[in-house]
Amino acid sequence: MSFNQFRFVPNEKHQAFVSDFLNPECTKKKYIMGMSRDGYALDVCQLVEIDGFVDDFSSIGSYAGKPIFTSAHISKDSMILVCSTVRTVTANNALKARGFANVLDYPSFFLHANNAKLRLRIFDGFAKEFEMNRDQFEWVCNLLCDAKSQEIFNTLVEYRITADIGLMADYSYIPNEQYFPDFLELDKEVFMDIGGYDGQTSLELIKRCANYAAIYLFEPSESNLVKAKDNLSGFSNIHFINRGLSDKPAELKFNSNEGSASRISESGDVTIYVDALDNLVTEKTTFLKMDIEGAESLAIEGARRHILNDHPKMAIAVYHKLDDFWKIPKQILSIRDDYDLHLRHYTEGTDETVMYFIPHKSER
Repeated sequence: MSFNQFRFVPNEKHQAFVSDFLNPECTKKKYIMGMSRDGYALDVCQLVEIDGFVDDFSSIGSYAGKPIFTSAHISKDSMILVCSTVRTVTANNALKARGFANVLDYPSFFLHANNAKLRLRIFDGFAKEFEMNRDQFEWVCNLLCDAKSQEIFNTLVEYRITADIGLMADYSYIPNEQYFPDFLELDKEVFMDIGGYDGQTSLELIKRCANYAAIYLFEPSESNLVKAKDNLSGFSNIHFINRGLSDKPAELKFNSNEGSASRISESGDVTIYVDALDNLVTEKTTFLKMDIEGAESLAIEGARRHILNDHPKMAIAVYHKLDDFWKIPKQILSIRDDYDLHLRHYTEGTDETVMYFIPHKSER
């Protein structure tokens, strides 16, 4: 499969929105919808004085020193920048349905602003990454086993380059389906929940595979692990391991204040311990799930023996780094190449893309 010539084409209406929103002399009321965990809204607030945030469901009255309003309490001619990263389409459509015409999503804002003080994971630098490694992207796309996977792959590549929100119109935020697509066969699983957070993914596994053999939940945050133990307290054969996964034992700084997106960071507020899966678990693994905020490649290396000897099915997050789409499959297939590859996506933005590695049928 060959890619089309994807490229970002500036939109005059969007460019006018950005210019007015960033112009301190513009007298229009300016609001942000979406107090995102990535802090994009706060980045914008460093550049422009906004009038407040819009949230129809918030239980708090202010955020970052600015008041929070419901959409019913602001003027219809206000400017609203949508910084939601998982329900982007829904938020845009809801605002327009309520009569707001001056609305723009943050990815489009980011590309049109071209401002070094703004950040946006995946969009920032992806076009260059794609052009430099187009052959690698085409290689992976051609490896994907089903038409749906290839369609998702192409859509996400194009969206990352163009920020055309229309490309995401058919996607939804469906967290309960993440890691468990319809083609995944589950039976007596020994499940590695790597990046276990509060245990919700393990709970979902139990719902779908009541005869699971064992669950190993890895979570470096002690507070998150307490929540996971509480959520899974009624189930047996669950091993809670207070470690992050990597390629070797180490002590690292960890940012614990970002909920499910907490990650390793040199400026982290706590120290955590990491180790290789091959050092921590001796039991044969049948299903390995991994979503650890960009540390997937190191953890895969630390699971090399399990992958080689156990041949588990795998669900690996591939949305944290610009080159995850092709580097992660290349890494896994270098360990053993008898896998079928699939891709699924679970939000209306670029987050929560999962690549599935399913052992060839003859090997199951």
